[in-house]
Amino acid sequence: MKKIIYLFLTIVIITSNLFSYSLFSNYKVVDFLYKRNQIVMIDYSYAKINFNENEFTEHLVEFSKKNKVNISQYNFVSDNSLNIYSTNVLKDSYINLKSGEFPIGKHFIANHLEEDEINQSGIFYFPLSNWEFHIYDFKQIKNVGFKNEFYLSSLDKEILHSFTKEFSPFGKVLTKQENISSLVLTNISLLIIVIFSFVIYIIGMFYFLIQKRKTLLLYYLWGYSKAKIVCSFFSPFLRFLFIIFTLFSMGIIIISLIFKQVYFLKDFFPLFILVNISILMILLFVTLLGILLIFKFNKYHHSVKGALPFRKIQWMSIILKTLVSIVLFSMISFSFMKYNNLTNKLNSLSYWDDTENVFRIQVGVLNNNISDDLKLDRDLNDRLSLFYEKINQAFLIEAEKFSVIDYKDGKPIYSYMSGIKNTNDIYTPHGRRIIIDENYLKVNSIQSSKGVPIIKQLNKDKNILNVLVPEHLKVIEEHIANSYREWFYFQSVEIVNMYNKELDQPLIEKTIDDLKINIIYTKKGQEYFTYSNYRGNQKNRVIDPIAMLYTDSLDTSTIGAYATHSLFFLDNSNGNAYENISSSLKEANVKEINNVVSVYDEASDEIIELKWELFQQLIGLTIVIIFSFILFIAYIWSYYNAYLYQLTLKYLFGYSYWKRNKTIILIASLSNIFAAALVFYFFKSTNVTLLLLGILFLELQFLNIFVKFSNEKNTNKVVKGD
Repeated sequence: MKKIIYLFLTIVIITSNLFSYSLFSNYKVVDFLYKRNQIVMIDYSYAKINFNENEFTEHLVEFSKKNKVNISQYNFVSDNSLNIYSTNVLKDSYINLKSGEFPIGKHFIANHLEEDEINQSGIFYFPLSNWEFHIYDFKQIKNVGFKNEFYLSSLDKEILHSFTKEFSPFGKVLTKQENISSLVLTNISLLIIVIFSFVIYIIGMFYFLIQKRKTLLLYYLWGYSKAKIVCSFFSPFLRFLFIIFTLFSMGIIIISLIFKQVYFLKDFFPLFILVNISILMILLFVTLLGILLIFKFNKYHHSVKGALPFRKIQWMSIILKTLVSIVLFSMISFSFMKYNNLTNKLNSLSYWDDTENVFRIQVGVLNNNISDDLKLDRDLNDRLSLFYEKINQAFLIEAEKFSVIDYKDGKPIYSYMSGIKNTNDIYTPHGRRIIIDENYLKVNSIQSSKGVPIIKQLNKDKNILNVLVPEHLKVIEEHIANSYREWFYFQSVEIVNMYNKELDQPLIEKTIDDLKINIIYTKKGQEYFTYSNYRGNQKNRVIDPIAMLYTDSLDTSTIGAYATHSLFFLDNSNGNAYENISSSLKEANVKEINNVVSVYDEASDEIIELKWELFQQLIGLTIVIIFSFILFIAYIWSYYNAYLYQLTLKYLFGYSYWKRNKTIILIASLSNIFAAALVFYFFKSTNVTLLLLGILFLELQFLNIFVKFSNEKNTNKVVKGD
């Protein structure tokens, strides 16, 4: 048995130290990103001067060099991959090169070597982690999008004051406190393994102590003090622990040398010592508690052959288990709805994982006169239209009508609803409509009623507007066709002629009857992902809207407007998205697009917050469930030991399973039913019934396994009269 305890000890030490390193690594991540930085925000709507993003970038770089501070912006590429754009990496005390050179131009440094990556110029020191950090020169921010949040690598108030004074002309400068705990990154699976390893050790140690209780009582009768008994009993385990800790320490040093992590050894080693001292204290406490309980429950002054008071333990266990069951049922009932909401939100946001390589075009500051000068406006729109034609893998989804402006009874209120006067308007271009293009159908497949791919049903005639309509709206086909024909005529004829007249160009001679609408019916329940965190339902989808297909017969002002917020493209370069479209920008002579925005980055903050809430729910439930399970084991074990001979004899004489175990089954079941009834009375939650049935099933299955094991083990013992 002692060898098994050694095995349990080894598992506890290994899992606990792995978990402590995981916490250390996560702490370093949060410390590197947030705690050591001062976060400032600039509200550009309060700007006192006109500026473009290139000028602002140069100003940031100059300020950082002048004040010897690094200024950064973050862009999340995925859950554990982050691109950092920095103005002055040389002056950041947290960034120390392990090899290579600091980034210049398109190059970057990372926390580990990336194979076949020609743009990596170096590696910086960072603890071994599943996180991937890429640090770029700040001027490369144009590849992912300029933001209003900046991280200053100094907590000096004078530098903050200088920054506020320097950049107040660009907008209102505000400080921000980012209270992010490293616990949000906790490895839940590893934590549960650690908890189970301790539980297994505690159960094993108590069983071992019960086997050795006669020896312990004899020591006490011979005059040994309790302290001396504990020391003599625990000394073999201490020697084993010393060997394990020594080997573990040597292993850490060797790994640090192999992976060149000596830089962080001085930070981790104090934690390593603290964790292992804590483990030692916990193990010592468990052993001491077990010995004291044996002394407490055994009448050693009568006979060293006395058994433990199993009946007392049995009733203590069932009472505690009933109380824990009440807590368990209450906790699950209280948090069930919240837990479901969290998982639903996370499941809905899981689609964002597929947007890691999707970027949105972002137009910078425009000429102030453009809104009053149709010539300048037409020139910009024409250039944006040309850019749209040349850019590869671009797609369009405009869903402004489905922007969420409020909620009522948990349901979103969309912007189109505020302008609707009667029901018929819902199915016009002013109602439930979006605009997409052919490429969008390649990234978000939509099924037609005919079963034929929609792309094959599109009519490319410039006088025809393709419209996707849910099949259940077929009864108002004429109403839809007429309203969308009017919109088509306005956008392709009247708007064009407005510009042509102002620019002395020939007018288009078309009537509304020259235009046609090609309605393509779609199956019910078709979902259009909006690629926006602020549009659509909880999953950022629009279900069964009327979708117009963009066509180049529309005035270029249409794509000119959509290019500012609804034009997306795919890029797999991991940091060079803007550079990869720069050739298209040059060909179209578009200088107004200064950067692009990562779509995934826009949703990453919400994902992190939801995962933290979900983590807290899971930890609480896991701990309560484990505690309930331990008490159930204690109850079964104490019951069987209290009635060992009677139960075994009944088994040998052929009593049925029910007759042998009905008492334990009824008591365990009634304790759960009582707890469930009490919780149902207060919370009125029907989920308690399903939970009760599930727990009863699991407990009865475990009882069945325990009974078989006990019968096989104790039959010979009872027959021999031991």
